[in-house]
Amino acid sequence: MIQAMLTGVPFEAPVNIPNTGQALDLPPDVVVESICVIDGDGIRGRDTSRLPAPYAEIVRRHTATQELTVEAALRGDRALAAQAFALDPLAGRGDLGQIDAMVDELLAGTAEWLPQFA
Repeated sequence: MIQAMLTGVPFEAPVNIPNTGQALDLPPDVVVESICVIDGDGIRGRDTSRLPAPYAEIVRRHTATQELTVEAALRGDRALAAQAFALDPLAGRGDLGQIDAMVDELLAGTAEWLPQFA
């Protein structure tokens, strides 16, 4: 990739980049893995794609969960972390009454790396 950027000779590779239209079903700027063209102009998505509606909704929900998780971590907001758990397609499938215990267990186990929740 560095060689392509320095020489301008195009190189294609999968890269995690902000969505600038390559994932039509997702909000702009969420990070998506895309086949990219790398050259002297930088790194940019090569293709655009649209998912079938049911799959697009699943991916949007995962994206919303990840965005909420990041926001909770940046703010150190336990209530937002609990909302992210409830929205998560896997964690939210269980007993919603157990989410507070799950959040407490996760935050206790990661307190060393997430001091903002202390």
